[in-house]
Amino acid sequence: MKKNDEAEVPVTDLTEEGFGIGHTAEGYALFVKGALPGDRVVAHVTKVMKNYGYAIVTDYLERSPDRTAPLCSACGKCGGCTLQELSYEAQLEYKRKRVADALERTGGIRGLSVPLPVHGSPVRYRNKAEIPVCKSRNGEPAAGYYAVHSHRIVPCGDCILSPEEVNRIRDEVIIFMKENGISAYDDPSSEGPGRRNGHSGQRSDRGKGFVRHIVVRRSESTGEILLCMVVNGNKPGKLAGMRLEGVDTLCVNYNTADTNVIFGSRTEVIYGRGYITEHIGDLKYRVYAASFFQVNTRITEKLYEAVKEYVSGIVPSQHEDSVPGKGEMSERRLPTVWDLYCGAGTIGLYVAKAASRVAGIEISPVSVKSAAENARENGITNAEFLQGAAEDRAKELMEITGRPDVIILDPPRKGCDRRLLDTVLDVSPSFLIYVSCNPSTLARDLAVLRTDYEIRDIRLYDMFPNTGHVETVALLSKLSEAKHHIEVKVDMDELDLTSAETKATYKEIQDWVQEMYGFHVTNLNIAQVKQKYGLIERENYNKPKSPNSRQPGCPEEKVKAIEDAMRHFQMI
Repeated sequence: MKKNDEAEVPVTDLTEEGFGIGHTAEGYALFVKGALPGDRVVAHVTKVMKNYGYAIVTDYLERSPDRTAPLCSACGKCGGCTLQELSYEAQLEYKRKRVADALERTGGIRGLSVPLPVHGSPVRYRNKAEIPVCKSRNGEPAAGYYAVHSHRIVPCGDCILSPEEVNRIRDEVIIFMKENGISAYDDPSSEGPGRRNGHSGQRSDRGKGFVRHIVVRRSESTGEILLCMVVNGNKPGKLAGMRLEGVDTLCVNYNTADTNVIFGSRTEVIYGRGYITEHIGDLKYRVYAASFFQVNTRITEKLYEAVKEYVSGIVPSQHEDSVPGKGEMSERRLPTVWDLYCGAGTIGLYVAKAASRVAGIEISPVSVKSAAENARENGITNAEFLQGAAEDRAKELMEITGRPDVIILDPPRKGCDRRLLDTVLDVSPSFLIYVSCNPSTLARDLAVLRTDYEIRDIRLYDMFPNTGHVETVALLSKLSEAKHHIEVKVDMDELDLTSAETKATYKEIQDWVQEMYGFHVTNLNIAQVKQKYGLIERENYNKPKSPNSRQPGCPEEKVKAIEDAMRHFQMI
């Protein structure tokens, strides 16, 4: 296969980014932009790798029965909706299958008895829009969203993910900027249509201009709207006089750094309270311009209700086969809950009424401050929050609260730090609740936790419709001793260690580490770890070129990653 070749490809699956996955007649794998499972397409190859390539559709020979007409004119150009042409029922099934496949392939979890239901979402779900601003070809301000894997801004009139008021406010801001001569920032990394220097091909005004982003937050429960203008400067200028219908609070955030990070460190309130109030269940939360808060309020409430349901049913100090749901609340003490990666405390506070005590740990001091503020705002007195890395402060927390009955884990996309997982296993609560936004890292971490825990329930939530993302909540309970350990004495001479080598190739280990940890390990790294475990290497494979040469040792982080891969492939 060569670049610019064309091939007929039946499409059988999807990537998270929305590329169709298919194989040529010769078995070569292609990721095809614009293709869906069930399509049979003519694909034009745009990039060739050793084992796979990328392509775009030039013709549809057969169209998938799950195809549907897109609702947005920017579909296919804007990077916000990668699955908009796939029917919603098929999207939910794709997400269910994606989680099931990750659990089986990455986590080694087969024959799961739970049905993996997916809870659907309304279309206009976003309570926040972060809209980049650029210069149009005539030099005037324009706004839109980034194309896939790009900083090229695509205009988007009626974005179907945002409430209509948000789209209106975005357009009125651009009109105000034009009428008042307020310039748009020219992002140095942007591929947008700014002015260019005819000799070098570079824009002559890189890093100049004033308005960088328009950030709009709308409360689903109260309808309040916060507008924050992110600017390349230290004063609001003419923006201080902007008054738009429906905007309850206007802020200006100052960000003069040459960075892709949206917010700077200082925000000034022009008018209003500087925050809006959002309700989830019977709790209310203050949401500031730069606060982390789930963007889909309705699905967030369903997800939090699931976590609360789990916590409410937990029976502390019972036999180890106790199942959530048994026993009446009045006949038992309430469980102690740890909320790790707690953020602004939203989940921990939501379950506080079902717990005797909630203790959260979060590395961000701003989030810890916000969590304490949210507790006071809701009159919650049985929750406390510590700042720091959970794996570093767990022992201290144990001295404060004693051993918890349940630990809630809600890590970022990269999943839990391995040291944290080891800490959780050492603390050994009766139950774990794992909230995940990445099926691959969820499965990787569950593979570690399943040494001591079994999966009782898993539920899926479509937090981001029309995209490949899916949110998952898993309930785990501690294994009983009867299920847990069987001691077997085996003479090492009886083991056929070479059979372990057949579990995975060096390339498979490298690919797994790259996907799970985001870095590359060499064949030498893998060989050194295999030697550590007594796995036999091929003759002369890992010998130095000369007796006096020295080989570098494998860094500790790579040792841990390779060991995890070898456990995944059941080599150790």
